[in-house]
Order: sequence, then C-alpha cells, then structure tokens
Amino acid sequence: MTWSDYDLCSRCFESYPCVHVGAAQEAQEAAEMAAAPLLLPPTPEPELQAPVTIDTSGATRPASLQVRRSRIVRWATEQAGLSLWPRQQEALHAVSESDARLIVALWGRQGGKTTHFASPLAVFEGVVNHAAHTAGRRGRPVILIVANSQRQAELTREAIGDILATPSLAGFVESATQEQIRLRTGLDIVVVPTNARTIRGRSVCVAILDEFALAVDADGSLLSPQAAGEILSAIRPAMVTFAHAKLIVTSTPRGRSGPFYDLFKEASGDADRGLVLHQPTWQVNPTPSVLAEVQAAYATDPVMARREYGAEWVDEIGQVLGRELIEAAVRDHGTQPPAAGNVYGVAMDPSGLTGNDSYVVAAYHVDRADVLHVDWADEWIGTRGQPPDQRPVADAIAEVVRAYRVSRVVSDQYAFGSTKLNLEDRGVKGVRLINFDQAVKVRGLSLLRQRLLAGTLSLPNTAPKFAAQLSILEVSRLPGGKERISAPKGLHDDWAMCLILACLQAEADAPQRGRVGHAPSPWA
Repeated sequence: MTWSDYDLCSRCFESYPCVHVGAAQEAQEAAEMAAAPLLLPPTPEPELQAPVTIDTSGATRPASLQVRRSRIVRWATEQAGLSLWPRQQEALHAVSESDARLIVALWGRQGGKTTHFASPLAVFEGVVNHAAHTAGRRGRPVILIVANSQRQAELTREAIGDILATPSLAGFVESATQEQIRLRTGLDIVVVPTNARTIRGRSVCVAILDEFALAVDADGSLLSPQAAGEILSAIRPAMVTFAHAKLIVTSTPRGRSGPFYDLFKEASGDADRGLVLHQPTWQVNPTPSVLAEVQAAYATDPVMARREYGAEWVDEIGQVLGRELIEAAVRDHGTQPPAAGNVYGVAMDPSGLTGNDSYVVAAYHVDRADVLHVDWADEWIGTRGQPPDQRPVADAIAEVVRAYRVSRVVSDQYAFGSTKLNLEDRGVKGVRLINFDQAVKVRGLSLLRQRLLAGTLSLPNTAPKFAAQLSILEVSRLPGGKERISAPKGLHDDWAMCLILACLQAEADAPQRGRVGHAPSPWA
C-alpha cells in the first residue's frame, strides 16, 4: 500500500464520508484552493521548457601553466595531497596572487568550498606564507575560520587536520585542540562557529567566513544582520595592522540583502582592494554524481537550483514569515502542565534518527478564544554511526499522551507505519496520518500565518527552535505554478513542520469546538 491509497478529508483526515464534506465537494474545494495563489504573487502560465543542459565544457579543461605552477597549487597537490579540479586550482591561485583585502566567493553547493578552498588556504597561509604575517611582530597572529554552525566548524577542523596530517606537513604542528592548531611557524589556526564573543581579542591576519549567508545562531536561526555585523566589527579592526591581511567570505547566495550581499557589493565596487569569484557547482566540481544531482535539481526546481548550484542571486525565492511576527507569539512561560477542561493533541514530525534531522513532538490545545497553545515540546536527534533506536521516543510520546490525556495524535507520512505500530504497542491508539505534500504544507503555513497575524498562537519560551526555524522558511514557485515550502539547503525545519501539523489538525477539529469555516487567506 502506498500513501496515495489513503482517501482522506483534508480537514479532519478521516475517510469519506466525514462530518465535513463528501468526496465531490472536497475535490471541488481542493481545486479552488489550488487555483488561488497563497504565498507568491500570481505569475503567467509557465511555458513548456526544454530540459536544462549544464554546460561543463570548460570544467575539465586544464588550468593554465601559470596556475598549475603557482606556489599554492603546487603545494596543495604535491604536499597537501589534494586532488583539485582546474577551476578549484584557479580559485586558489586567484586568491593567493591577489592584493585584494576582501575576497567574496559565490560558491555552489557540493563545490568543495570547505575542503578544497577554505581549508587549504588557511594551512597554506600558516605554513608557507607565514613570513608575510609574522615578520617584525610580537605575539601570535591568527588565521581565523568562522564556520556557519557548530557542526560545520567541526567538519572544517577535521579537513584542516587531515591536511596537516600528511607526512610533509605534520612537523609544522606544535599542539592542537578541537578549536585551535598551534603551528611552529608562529601562527595559530582557529576554527569557531559564528559568535562574536569567540572572535574578539585576537590578532587576525587572515579571516575566512565560510557559508556566511547561511550562518546560524546556537538556536538554529539564521544569523541576524545585527549579529553578522558584530562578527565583522570584531574581525576587521583586528586586521588593520597586517599589510597582507585578507578577509575571505564564501557562501551560496541567499538574497539581495544582508551582510553577505553588502560584502559582495563592496568587493565588486573596489577593483583594487576587492575580488569576486563566481563558482557554479558544475564548473568547480564536475564529478558525474554531482552533475547528476545538479541536473535533477534544475529539472525539479530550477529557481532553487540556480541559487544553490548556480550560485546566482535570485529574486523568485521569498521569506515567508518575519522574525518580529514570530517572536510576538513567544510567551513568558515554559512548559505548561495538563489542566482540567483542555482537550489536548499531539503533533509529530518523525525522523529516522540517523543523522542531524530531529524527531520533534509537541503537545498542544486550543482554548475557547481559539488560541493554539503549545504546552510541551521536545526533540530527539540520532547519533551518527550508531543504529537508530525509536523505542525511547515512543516511550516518551506514550507518557505525554497519558499525562495530557491526549485525544488526537497526528504525524506526517515519514515512517508512519512503524511509528503507529510502536505507539500502539504502548497503548496509544488512533494515530492519524497527514499526507504532508507541498500543497498541504502551503495550506498549513497559511493557517499558521493567520494565527500569527491574529495573535492566536502561543509558544513556550523554552522551545526557541520553533521561532528559529519558522523564521528561515522560504517559498518558491515550481514549474507548473505550484509552490514549495522549505528551509534553505543545509538548515532544518523539523520544529516548524511539527507546528504546521498542529495548525492543520487544530483547523480540522474546529467544528467540534464550535468554530465552523475558514478565515480567508492573507495572500489571496
């Protein structure tokens, strides 16, 4: 049986006939909803387009003899042991030979910007070009890499460690910790996540901000322009006394606003002190598997692919919810205990517990004023390299269901069969499926936004990931006119999707609470 075999009402997710409408009326309403634009302005009917062809003609052409003989390319290939594609060689050569103090690299996903650009640059400056930064100075200059998250900082530190572990370079390491590598050349390589407090007080000769447009706070939200500005304000004054200082900023573009775009404009407008590199994925890493991934992305969502793989500035992707609107829903209280008279539900966004995706569960109720209160929420994250174990999650959900006397448990379609069986084994009956395709996500997000605008959503202050992940959701229009809701590539939306599921089920249960009908869409 496939999920399409379920013929359910999109309001209460019961089989037909249900208390709302019959199948014919439901089909008519679904057609009307599909015809009404929700999130983006209406666009003309898209023309049929031929499949996108990725031009890789220059990707494998050898770099020039000058590039291949340059110091950094010979060092990277002969001593650091890196296999570099020609355009990766050219990028390293361009940065190493340039006098620019600000280098901005628009770099597509899967292009090796961390392992084949940022990491070798940092090591090269520390072990080969060290004299340019240490001559006539006291103290130890720092080569600083600011990763866009804690996880990315760990991966970057690992990539740098791998380079320095090669036989020809291992002797340069005096000591090493998870954050800092002390080199015998008199410099330190420091790798930190985005946090201005960890940056201040250092003498920085080279700074590399990796994936800066998608830098996140500790709670998982995109770094605010103010916080990003604080990082730049901490770095740039620390570099002014270095004659050969370089600020290198890499990222997949996100939008024509914010600190990364400002740096791009600054570098573009200064021919003497600025350098801009544009590195589409298929040019910088033309391996067959990556090319297949790029081709598939352009076929299914060309707008998103232009940004993620083409490293282009695109205007067709919009942020759905403003951060101020979301934060207004966060109340000055934490988890709320069960209370007599409330009818509780549980919404779940399951995961396989095999990587960084979270298994998020929330208990909620809707009061007489139609305010949806999230009373309790938690997440479980799997451990890489260890087999997933769903039993502790099922035990916790069953305990919450009993404590709150939950009348409705809803889940999306991911691993629904095993999730339902695990809960039924623990006495939780009637777990219901919401077939969470893009159309349903758009509808659910519309309901959530209506609640934010009306002030009828209440979030606990002990679950900051709700606000963090809601604030990064984006909408783009797919070929054919349909809309797609997602977080930017590399970021997570598990908490946001769990809350959207709760809003969908709360709307489905509205007739039972005496509220019939739907508020008009704010985007219609």
